[in-house]
Amino acid sequence: MKILVIDKTAVLNSSHERYERIASHPEVELCVFSPTSWHEHMRQVRAERTHHPAYRIELGRT
Repeated sequence: MKILVIDKTAVLNSSHERYERIASHPEVELCVFSPTSWHEHMRQVRAERTHHPAYRIELGRT
């Protein structure tokens, strides 16, 4: 099963455990799409991770 997740916080280190669990299922092919950076609470947040061995990360512009 192919799963595409669109989540701006997916590239933060605190979010990876959730996606690792999903990708750990052998029948799942996971791709996470997230912006390279975004504004939140009056500051710019940047992607902390750009790749992961268990699933694919695609970064885009906002």
